[in-house]
Amino acid sequence: MSQQRKIPVDEMVRIVELYLSKKIGYKSAYQEAGVSEETFRKWLFRYKTDGPTGFLPKEHNKRYINETKLKRERYYGYKFTSRENLVQAISDYIFYV
Repeated sequence: MSQQRKIPVDEMVRIVELYLSKKIGYKSAYQEAGVSEETFRKWLFRYKTDGPTGFLPKEHNKRYINETKLKRERYYGYKFTSRENLVQAISDYIFYV
């Protein structure tokens, strides 16, 4: 069963962006959102690492997986057809170095 979000994503993004643009202070930001300091810190981390899409539910954020696959393929120069191929390539690299 999914947990119901109390604060809409657009409101979370708005408050984080206000804080990052220095229009409101840290304490004012988490108080305005009605969340704890720890929760707001987590919001900042998610926003800084994934951008506004970091607040979307994980099942709707599948773009990250595709981007990660593309980066991995560009780095190694070929597609991995299976998890075993990826593990083997990493093992080869570790033992080579």
